[in-house]
Amino acid sequence: MKAGVAKAVITPYVGIALEGNVRDKGSQGIHDDLYVRALVLKGDDGTELAMITSDLVGVPKDFCDGVRTLVEAETGIPRGNVMVTASHTHSGPAMLGLFGIEVDRGYTEVLKRKFAGVVCMAHRRLGEATVRFAVGREDSVAFNRRIWMKDGTLRMNWEFIGCDEALRRGIAGPAGPVDPEVAVMEIQGASGEPVCVFFNYALHPAILAGDNFDMSADYPGYAMRLIEAVTGAVAMYTNGADGNVNHINVNDPEQGRGFEEAERVGTIVGAEVIKALARTRKSALPVPAVGHVPVACASRVIDVPRRELTGEEVDAARRLAGGRTFQELSKLLALVDGVPDEIYALEILELAALREKDPYEHIELQAFRVGDAAFVAIPGELFVEFGLEIKGRSPFKPTFVIGYANGYVGYIPTEKAFSEGGYEPRTARTSQLAKEAGRLITEAAIQLLEGLAR
Repeated sequence: MKAGVAKAVITPYVGIALEGNVRDKGSQGIHDDLYVRALVLKGDDGTELAMITSDLVGVPKDFCDGVRTLVEAETGIPRGNVMVTASHTHSGPAMLGLFGIEVDRGYTEVLKRKFAGVVCMAHRRLGEATVRFAVGREDSVAFNRRIWMKDGTLRMNWEFIGCDEALRRGIAGPAGPVDPEVAVMEIQGASGEPVCVFFNYALHPAILAGDNFDMSADYPGYAMRLIEAVTGAVAMYTNGADGNVNHINVNDPEQGRGFEEAERVGTIVGAEVIKALARTRKSALPVPAVGHVPVACASRVIDVPRRELTGEEVDAARRLAGGRTFQELSKLLALVDGVPDEIYALEILELAALREKDPYEHIELQAFRVGDAAFVAIPGELFVEFGLEIKGRSPFKPTFVIGYANGYVGYIPTEKAFSEGGYEPRTARTSQLAKEAGRLITEAAIQLLEGLAR
């Protein structure tokens, strides 16, 4: 097998709009640089795969299509063998244009070239390599953000930040699990030196919330910088099925937010990556891989219904919006967490127009095989229950379930979450799919993985 890796800075200008929270002004500074990173793998049969990670909130489908076209033209790697992912940092430049946040199209056009360019660099650096996998466990920093109360109601865990103790005493417990698995792929060069550490962990990079105006990769940036300092390799982070998972511990009223907390969480996650690799070395298990390493790709597009909207919902949204624009409302209604009702109203109107054009979302699912491991890419915010199911039923160990990949279709909740309520199922372009979407996507992803195993 051969491998090549590269990275490049993609930090935009100060003043560009940030996306992930509703803010009333653009970025005010740069706390840490944002990067795009690329890993190119070439199997013994000549099959080439490109994996791109980025410190961005998301990558829309048309952007990914443009990147893939450039990569294929400049390297010969088939467009279907290119995986484009984002970490989902809430402190990066606007990419998706949701909740009325303005995307700088000039920046994104340059960004396409940078994404393709970093793949070209990695492709030119292809050299003999070995690969090995490790799996760590980290369950102290990720929490299911949907909380059951003793009175049978459901709240989001950010509602408990700074709350009075009476509210906290009403907590019954989390409404779902987390995924503690830290999946790691290490690529070693011909001399055995680490050249790339690729890892996956399901946790929202939203420690820096709507009151932060400095660009940052959030906790994954701290994790990657630690890994790079220790190993000398290029570190690459992909998010997992984090749709209902964040860092907020409702049982810790003293928990902080901001950069100090992002550093704490990132250091813990990065350290677990390093420890997982160290344990693998010590155990002398049959990794590293030598000789023939199967490298393969499969993908399919499934048609998933967009959520139906009643005439009453659309009329109510129109009344609440009152003819105001996203820009007018965002200046009046910025929040540290969550989204104002008036902005949701405009989102419903946008979704109604989308559904009138096409009642289906055409969702690409993609899977890579590297040896006995697999990577499955899903273009949205998959609930953790689905991620755990995919891993449990996959014929590959480990299986990297990668969210925010090759597009963005919003939240993909479980069907029961719709009856429970809460933030994620609330109708908007960030949550636009029918209730059955999660089941359709999960089954299709598992079928892809099973096909790669044959």
